[in-house]
Amino acid sequence: MGNLQQKMRVAFKCYDFDDDDIINENDVLLILRNLPLFTEGRFGSSFGLSDSFSKNELFQMQKTHNSQVELLASSIFSEHPEGMFFEEFLNFALEVSGELFFNVFEYFYQHIPC
Repeated sequence: MGNLQQKMRVAFKCYDFDDDDIINENDVLLILRNLPLFTEGRFGSSFGLSDSFSKNELFQMQKTHNSQVELLASSIFSEHPEGMFFEEFLNFALEVSGELFFNVFEYFYQHIPC
């Protein structure tokens, strides 16, 4: 699939949930809060694994997940309160987040149809 710039453009489009050519904290929160906690296969299915936890345990896990997502998003956007255009996103991915960014994107690719 093309060069790094093209790959990053695809990643940008996955995060740009409202398709306004800027990624803001709400875009990232919307996507990350809806990632499945458990996956089984390419597009994920939490049904089998979640059966081994009580509803209360699942609720607490989701609550913890959401607070971690909010902490991550607020730290990312502390320097970009208005959001990031593609060039800022590219710089952030290459300079600041490195391997973490690519691991998150790889997870999206494997489990979320975008």
